[in-house]
Amino acid sequence: MNEAVARVLLLAETYSVEGGKHLEHGPEWDAERWSTVLDAPEFSTFAWDPGWGTHVTRGRLLNLWAGDIDENDAARAFFLTMVWGLGKHYLGPYKIQKMLTSKWIPDLGSFLLDVRRRVVGDSQGEDVEVLKQAFVEVLGANISHLGPVYATKLLYAMSPPTNRSPVMDVWVKRWGARYGFDFALDSTQKWAWNAEKLADFVSFCDDCTSTLTAQGNDTMYAEYSDRGFIEYLVFWDSKYRSRKPWTDLSEFPSWIRKVDSR
Repeated sequence: MNEAVARVLLLAETYSVEGGKHLEHGPEWDAERWSTVLDAPEFSTFAWDPGWGTHVTRGRLLNLWAGDIDENDAARAFFLTMVWGLGKHYLGPYKIQKMLTSKWIPDLGSFLLDVRRRVVGDSQGEDVEVLKQAFVEVLGANISHLGPVYATKLLYAMSPPTNRSPVMDVWVKRWGARYGFDFALDSTQKWAWNAEKLADFVSFCDDCTSTLTAQGNDTMYAEYSDRGFIEYLVFWDSKYRSRKPWTDLSEFPSWIRKVDSR
């Protein structure tokens, strides 16, 4: 077992012992901040559902995309996916506004539904080629401000649990580099080049899920077999180990703070 997979196993073990809840991960919903985006026709009836809690979470996004949705629902799910992905980014509302009004996609909702149908309908088990094709399709749409990183966040949210597409961002890149992997996406490179990088990270996630599911029990299987769960562990491990001395530790899940002290 290589060092990187061994690290993921340690992260998963600590997460399990400490009672982590990765599907509850996400930024707080700030209605006032994001209200500047909600002037498109698709959002005329949009309202934050109190039953969702106070955060835009992974679980909420996965449920939205997995449901029976139409074009307007898809646009709303896209909006919340980008809110989740951008979090506290100071240009978040501006970037999402540009995405929603991109001249390249006159009907964003229909386009998103088409991509989701192909990802869900064509996924036969863990089929990375389906994810690569969908990734290229999203990038090829030239949606303003939607580069490779945010394309992976979109695919993560709409892909099925049997063929989850993991998120790739700067934290995944830094974590991979620590162990000799190149998980870096690059908006200046061709779409197919970035798709191969996604495939590399998918392959690593599959190595981890295979090892975890072989060791886990039935109650753990759903998480341990999800590539998005591996990415979640990697994300927080990378972010925590890169923290500054003055960082407020309350920003991190309790389980990650105990990984190297157990």
